[in-house]
Amino acid sequence: MDSFFNNYRLLLTRNHLLHLFLVLICVQAGQTGVKFNSSLENEDVKTVDWIGWPLTKALWGFTPETSGLCGQHSRLYKQHLKLGNLWAVQMLESSSLSPGGLLAGDNYQLGHYDQCIKTQVPQLGISGKYCLATINYQPKNDVFRDYYRDDFVSNPFSLDYNPMESAWKKIKETPDPSKKKRNVLYWAVCVPSACSNKEVEDSLRQVIVPTLSENGIDATVEVNEKHCSVQDSVYPESVIRGREIMKWVIIFSLLLVITASTVDISYFRSKKQADDTKKGNMHSLMLSYSIYENFLNLKKPDPSDEFASLHGMRTYSMFLIILGHRCLFTYGGPFHNPEFLEERFRCFTDMFLLNGTLIVDTFFLLSSFLTCYMLLLEMQKRKKMDFLSVYIYRWTRIAPTYMFVLGFQALVFPTLGNGPIWNAKAGLQAERCRKNWWTNFLFINNYVNSENLCMFQSWFISCDMHFFIISMLATHLYSKRRRVGILFASVLLGISILVPFLVTFQGKYDGVLRVYMSLLEDPPSNRNYREVYIKTHNRAGSYMVGILAAFLYHKLKTNEFRFKKIQVQIGGVLCAIAALGAMLSAWVFYIPGREYSALESALYASLHRILWSSAMAWIIITGGTTGFGVLGPILSMKALIPLSRLTYSVFLIHGMVQLFSVATVRSSEYITFPKLFWMCFGDITTSFILGLLLHLTIEAPISGIMKIILLPNRSAARKEIKMEESTKMLTEEPSSKQEDEIANKTEKDSSTKTNEKEDREKHMQEIQEERDKMQLVSKNIETLLEKKEL
Repeated sequence: MDSFFNNYRLLLTRNHLLHLFLVLICVQAGQTGVKFNSSLENEDVKTVDWIGWPLTKALWGFTPETSGLCGQHSRLYKQHLKLGNLWAVQMLESSSLSPGGLLAGDNYQLGHYDQCIKTQVPQLGISGKYCLATINYQPKNDVFRDYYRDDFVSNPFSLDYNPMESAWKKIKETPDPSKKKRNVLYWAVCVPSACSNKEVEDSLRQVIVPTLSENGIDATVEVNEKHCSVQDSVYPESVIRGREIMKWVIIFSLLLVITASTVDISYFRSKKQADDTKKGNMHSLMLSYSIYENFLNLKKPDPSDEFASLHGMRTYSMFLIILGHRCLFTYGGPFHNPEFLEERFRCFTDMFLLNGTLIVDTFFLLSSFLTCYMLLLEMQKRKKMDFLSVYIYRWTRIAPTYMFVLGFQALVFPTLGNGPIWNAKAGLQAERCRKNWWTNFLFINNYVNSENLCMFQSWFISCDMHFFIISMLATHLYSKRRRVGILFASVLLGISILVPFLVTFQGKYDGVLRVYMSLLEDPPSNRNYREVYIKTHNRAGSYMVGILAAFLYHKLKTNEFRFKKIQVQIGGVLCAIAALGAMLSAWVFYIPGREYSALESALYASLHRILWSSAMAWIIITGGTTGFGVLGPILSMKALIPLSRLTYSVFLIHGMVQLFSVATVRSSEYITFPKLFWMCFGDITTSFILGLLLHLTIEAPISGIMKIILLPNRSAARKEIKMEESTKMLTEEPSSKQEDEIANKTEKDSSTKTNEKEDREKHMQEIQEERDKMQLVSKNIETLLEKKEL
């Protein structure tokens, strides 16, 4: 008994010590500022379940509650799900079961696409159908009143959130466009294929809206037809017919290429057929389709290194454009960590990516410079130019390959893949191309139906074709009267500065295209992209700089001018400052919460592309006249020559490569910079391989044929294409009378020599050397004609 009481007293003592310890903790907590709220009655919050749990309860085992075949299959699904049959559980698992990452901005809950569409129950005639529902949600007023207030208690532009405040503050939309929209959710459901998207939408609304309403959440539900798919997709009859036509075009092109290449290698290049003088138009036509011939021309070095740096500028610019478009597609799709990008929008150094649209202006500059310089050389020889023929040749050089890629994207590409967002991404692009192909064909797609732009990068081609007309007129005026031509181009440059200023100022547009996630999801739907960025009148500045640069370069080359080393160095420093200033100063437009200034935006919009293009023009001019120091060898590497000549095909096709990779994803992509660059390298490799195939089978053959048709005086044998009339002035050989006069003069001058025969042979050798030099000049001109590419 004594031991019992002793143990009891010991237990009491321990309990008193425990109570005393808890009291001391509470006192200490009060002293250090830690407070325990016993109630939330003073808070503007009503305690309810977070959205994830109500959605999970409501949509677990969801089936459309309708009549007809859809309702019958839905009831069968429920019955077999209770029995635990494989196909029913497979459909259940294919749907999203519980959301995650909503606060982080990961709003795609994609379930398991392939498991859903592969569900096949022949015994019951049931198959799976995958749908991605769009759910917009927000708290009711009595749950979180601050959600509906226009004024913000805390800084709406900050990425730092108080962990003790309501989670709805992070869901609430703010005036900060850099933040991912978090009040929208994409939820996957797997239903019987007999159900239409409308039946799925109505049933989801009947289940979701009242369930969330009971938990203090208002919601809307939408199921777009493009967000539903089955295993065997059904396409419109017009698409099927068009796909068959494209298939036969591809087969016919491949047969022509294989046949021409075989004949070229086995017959024309044999020793018995070595005499090029016997090769006529039929041979030239055959060579146009020869892979062997076109591949040799692709990697053939230029006779002169005058414009060797242009190969590097074109190739590296294409690499950067592919990188920029990789960011566009990746950040515009299912994205696991949007907070990563929200932070990057605030980094000064990230302007190299965020303002990378300046790289496009390098292509405008190269196009205008080469166009004008080539036309100047032609006008020097012809004295006049048939501009209609030149434009037709330009159109035939660009349009056939362009239309082939467009047709492929509109008719064939949609059948090459599938996925949760395939129809919403690849299908949408194909539909736009089928409806608006004619605007691309006429090169007016950046003005007509631009909200449904087919091939997002195609606006550049339309702008370039518009500018080509201006460059012909400016070059014509310059060839007649230099001062008039320079004045005309200078006035156009001034107008190209003034127009973006006025458009931006009056329309209150951003000074730079801010590539936020809302824009990247679908660029043509963005007002700034559609009304400013892709318009010809807003992008003319870089092209006008290229025209004036061509005029200046032509004068410098005529006078055989060379810059001094110190001039090249100082000019290089100034150009680096101008280019970096134009690129990095866009950061001010990304500063969160910074007050908008129409004047500031207008000034930047009108000048930053001019500064960038002027810097690039300096590299071209100094590289062609004097050399550009250490940068010259980097831009002039021989390995870049074939890559440079593939840039047009790569420009056309790389978008489909990147679209395919994004539209076929099965889950949200986690992105870091190392992974982004790794994906970019894959894009570059794949795009240049496919670009090579496109060049060898479509672009090069059609270009060769057009030269035979439109330029009949140019022999296509081994691509040593000549224009007899164009090169007559430079390659005119001395007549027999002239040779006699030269020989007579030689005899008089060498009267002191004893062997007249040797003197004649010596001077005839000099005549032959002069002919060779003239022919080399002619080839240089032909090279310029060949290098005029996009």
